[in-house]
Amino acid sequence: MNPKITDIQDGKITEISVGEFRIPVHVFSVTNWNNKKNIGSIIEEYRKLIKDKKYKKSNIFFQDNKKYILTFLKNLKSPFPEYNPDFVIIFYPYDENRLNFLKCFVKGLKVKNITEIDFSKTFKKKEPEKSITEGLTKKDFVFFYNKTELLKNILLIDDTISEGRTVSILLEFLQDNNLIDQHTIIRLVCAYNNEKSLKLDVNIALNSIKQ
Repeated sequence: MNPKITDIQDGKITEISVGEFRIPVHVFSVTNWNNKKNIGSIIEEYRKLIKDKKYKKSNIFFQDNKKYILTFLKNLKSPFPEYNPDFVIIFYPYDENRLNFLKCFVKGLKVKNITEIDFSKTFKKKEPEKSITEGLTKKDFVFFYNKTELLKNILLIDDTISEGRTVSILLEFLQDNNLIDQHTIIRLVCAYNNEKSLKLDVNIALNSIKQ
């Protein structure tokens, strides 16, 4: 299933389409490289340092920007307050700083009973240090979930979204295990995305007109 960005507002991704699923997305911020206090510019610069294997410099950079990160985390609230998921997957990153950031981000969303419905450990990369941007496919992930009941409401959480490829891979696993159908509702929440411009394909544009 190839993911597509199907709606954007003010540079923020607000919907992606994966197969038959149209998934509402909430991102709290858009990367602004001209604003050094912006959460997107901070995390993206940090990720670049990690990718370049400048680990000491990356850690110093993260700590130097901690007050801006904490300011962002302090102002969080649930974007879907009436939504009650029965299955949550959090796409936890490999390195410690982003891991702690995402844990705090999740805490700020105040998802009800999250410890009981968090199944993040069921979906993992075989090589955790690799990024989806390196061309990873379904064969680079594992999924192990021993329940058979159909999932009704799914909440996915990540620090950022680019195209939704990780989401797409997860949904393939869920479909393979008959855990979702056309009635399953899915929501995605991210801290930020890099600014996007929407280029709808002809079919999506025509469907939008018909609606």
